[in-house]
Amino acid sequence: MFRSKSSRETMRQKAKRTEKERLERIKNKEKNRKRPNTVAFRMSDEEKRLFEDRVTMSGLLKQDFIIQSLLFSDVQFRGSNIAIKRIEERLDAIEMNIKSVLKKEELDSVLMEELATIIELTQRKSL
Repeated sequence: MFRSKSSRETMRQKAKRTEKERLERIKNKEKNRKRPNTVAFRMSDEEKRLFEDRVTMSGLLKQDFIIQSLLFSDVQFRGSNIAIKRIEERLDAIEMNIKSVLKKEELDSVLMEELATIIELTQRKSL
């Protein structure tokens, strides 16, 4: 059975509207998430097996295990010219921010955390 042109147009408009509504629902859902950002990386089969074993032994969810591993474990600093240059650039930006903050007497907590991380890394291995 063939549909009239107006009927097809109405169906297209409805499909467009429902797709738009679906995307809007997804967007709103992302806004309300506690952790809206995604981080992805690749592993070899052996690395994945070891990772899965550690997650199982920890009793944590994979997400929580990864976050704790990344944020609360020791990191070895391997100073290369590129890494040192990036740190110097970031320290320059932090210095400018601190100078402007001294005028306002207010310091960004994210900036302080970044500065603490840089100091911790550089104290482990001198540049």
